[in-house]
Amino acid sequence: VSEDALKGVGRLLRRYHEAVASYEVPDGAPWDGETSNLDGEPEVIGHCDVTPENVVFRGGVPVALIDFDLARPTTRLFDVVTALRHWGPIADPADRDAVLYQVEVGPRLRVFCDAYGLERGLRRDVLPAARVRFQRSYEVMRARAEGGGGWARMWRRG
Repeated sequence: VSEDALKGVGRLLRRYHEAVASYEVPDGAPWDGETSNLDGEPEVIGHCDVTPENVVFRGGVPVALIDFDLARPTTRLFDVVTALRHWGPIADPADRDAVLYQVEVGPRLRVFCDAYGLERGLRRDVLPAARVRFQRSYEVMRARAEGGGGWARMWRRG
C-alpha cells in the first residue's frame, strides 16, 4: 500500500467525519446506550471498519467507503485507530497482510495522521487508544463467535 494511498485513506476518513459530524443520533437508535460512550463522548458516527476491503479505489485513489454494518457513535480518534489497525498497520507482524509485513509502522502512522489532520494533542493518544480498542474488539468478536453463524466460522479460521 503506497504512501499516496495511505494519505488518500486518511483524507477520505476525515471527509467522511466532516460529513457526518452534524448528524444527531435520535433517541432510541439501535446502538443508543450499547457501546456509544465507551470511547468517550461520541463526536461522529464512525465507520469503525475502514479496512482495505471497505475502501473503493479508482485510478489508485481512495474515493469511497462501503460496508457500514459496524458504524456507530464514537470519537474521531477511535475511528482513526480502527483504520490504522489495517493501514498502519498497528498489528503484530504475524497478523499483518503480507504486503505490509516489513513496513516501518511509525512513519506510516505519522503520514496517515498528517493526511487526516489529527490534532497534535491527540497523536500521543493513538497507541493507548489502540490498546483499548483492540482488546474490546477481541472481546466483542469472541462473544459474537460464541453466538454461532458467520462470526463462529471466522473465529475458527483465525
